Amino acid sequence: MGIFIRLFGSLRILDGAGVTIRLPTRKSEALLAYLVASQGELASREVLSDLLWPFSGPDQARASLRQEVSVLRKALGPGHAANVVSQGDGLAFDQTDAMVDLWQVRNLEANSIAIPASSEALTHYEGPFLGTFRSGSQPYSDWVWAMRQSLEATALKLCTAALQQAIAGGDENSAEQTANHLCRIDPSYEPAHCALIETHLGRGEIHLAKRQLRQCEADLKRLLDAEPSASTQALTRRLEEDPPNSATPATAQAPPLISDAT
Repeated sequence: MGIFIRLFGSLRILDGAGVTIRLPTRKSEALLAYLVASQGELASREVLSDLLWPFSGPDQARASLRQEVSVLRKALGPGHAANVVSQGDGLAFDQTDAMVDLWQVRNLEANSIAIPASSEALTHYEGPFLGTFRSGSQPYSDWVWAMRQSLEATALKLCTAALQQAIAGGDENSAEQTANHLCRIDPSYEPAHCALIETHLGRGEIHLAKRQLRQCEADLKRLLDAEPSASTQALTRRLEEDPPNSATPATAQAPPLISDAT
């Protein structure tokens, strides 16, 4: 039976029957996450030892790594222990019969999946990479931070593509769902706020549009110490009208959405 691993948000491991597999140590969790994120590529024992035990001597770090590999395989059980592969001086995670949210998001990006399919990113990207995980190793924490930044940018790009498709197709519900998801990924992402404001305006939900605008202003100030853009300020002026002028299509006056280069 397969194994399902989530790395976005909190680390979660499920067997093929949907039963949670719990790892007994923080180091075994860190080791599994690194190997899974490497997606089949071998990681040398030296790199893993330095990453997880930076203050131990080489021999002690190697011994600690051997112990955690044993702990990890035992916790995964006989059905999945073989996924942790030893080859020469390296370790890897065998992708056979494994499903991982990180792999799915990478696949959406790498294969240039059509924009409608990019809405899958909403399902896979539930939060920051290892968002609730804390490590006592600074090198490992630095790796997590770098991964988190890169993957957040990827998720923003994919979800923005889904938002653009929903708007172009007049799918108001999907546009609202995607814009809300974008706001959860990055509360300072102004185009998503504007998409929600325009959606509420189009429905005549003026109080909700005003509330979203206030949220946008607060998030920009809190996270970026910035004021809304000129386009968002134009929305402010529309909301100050009583009643507002005729509703316009969603995000028609929103700031430009991020480009593929983001």
